[in-house]
Amino acid sequence: MESWRYKIFNKIVLRILLAVIFLATSYKSHAQVSYKPKSLDSLLKLNQTYRNIDSGKIDLSIKILQQYIWKKDFEKAEESLGIVVSISHKLDLAKFAGIAYTKMARLYHSHTNIQNAENYYKKAINEFLSADQQIGAAGAYLDLGALYNLIPDYAKSLAVSQKAVSIYLKNNSKEELGSC
Repeated sequence: MESWRYKIFNKIVLRILLAVIFLATSYKSHAQVSYKPKSLDSLLKLNQTYRNIDSGKIDLSIKILQQYIWKKDFEKAEESLGIVVSISHKLDLAKFAGIAYTKMARLYHSHTNIQNAENYYKKAINEFLSADQQIGAAGAYLDLGALYNLIPDYAKSLAVSQKAVSIYLKNNSKEELGSC
């Protein structure tokens, strides 16, 4: 009788162990699934059918811009940037133009195209400030400071970084201040 109970006990333990292993591995593999943004083709199709000129159109255009940036397609990214900025100005939502300019500046910054990156960071700062988005402007100032540090032009880097610090202090943004 001992062997019969022993066999049943082993089967139950084995099944429980297999169930736990199965659940643990399926949970792990499910947790590792990353967010995959919509493909550029589906975004472009959606853009063609989306007729409204509103913040949804700006959001869609920024997503298209981001796709071109990921593909490092400078020409198409420039076209998309123009669309985002145009719609943003039509709707008096300069914040979105600032976001788009920052994305474009980072593209050029990552490819060490200093002149274009600097130009777009300055445009982003102007757009953020015109929209009274101080924190966005401070972030662009920090990015511009990093760009100047790359040249290296430490005096300019320090000056724009100090502007970012003063904005963060004025807005009591302690978390962002830590990035300075």
